[in-house]
Amino acid sequence: MGRKMAESENINFTQLCDKLDDVVLEFFNTLSTLYEVQDKLEETMKSGFLNLSRSRYNMGIKSVSCLQWDENNMVAATKVCVDLSSSFTPFSLQENKSTEAHVPPETETTTLRYRKVASKSFHDDDKEKIEDLIPMMKIESSSKETMKGLKSKDPLHWFGVLVPQTLRQSQRQFQDAVELTVTIANLRTKLLSLRKDYVGLKREKRKFNKSVT
Repeated sequence: MGRKMAESENINFTQLCDKLDDVVLEFFNTLSTLYEVQDKLEETMKSGFLNLSRSRYNMGIKSVSCLQWDENNMVAATKVCVDLSSSFTPFSLQENKSTEAHVPPETETTTLRYRKVASKSFHDDDKEKIEDLIPMMKIESSSKETMKGLKSKDPLHWFGVLVPQTLRQSQRQFQDAVELTVTIANLRTKLLSLRKDYVGLKREKRKFNKSVT
């Protein structure tokens, strides 16, 4: 009876040590992968900014700048989803389907402009001129809002239709950088989880050694 218990304890201790070894090996493999992905992210970001600089040189500084977009109408093309039930890969990217900017109704903009004009005191001739301009303002406002909605589908359209190849490459590289960033976040989360497992197994091993002695 005592011999069987001793053999069982030896088996449990051996399994515990094997688990510790597996966790340590997995930890360092994950750490090595993390370093590789971080290096890849650095190179991808460098290439992205380099191609962006080339595009600005070819198209002109003013053609590729923050003046080409409106931050109020920008919508993220992708979003990060978090799954707390997953200890190794809680973060994932999901394409944002609602990438088209909100286009307000034409009547709302026109009515608002008309009320502002009518509230001021003008002569009759001035009022007639302004009333003639309202339909033109309506068409101009509608076309601008429609273009904003179209531009939001592909950010490259903010800088024109025929953009250089370097700008397209820069876009792809920054998109890859987003994916690599999520991968890095998952790898770091995995390292924290493996470290927690290692501490727990190490604690069990100490308890086992104390019970034997």
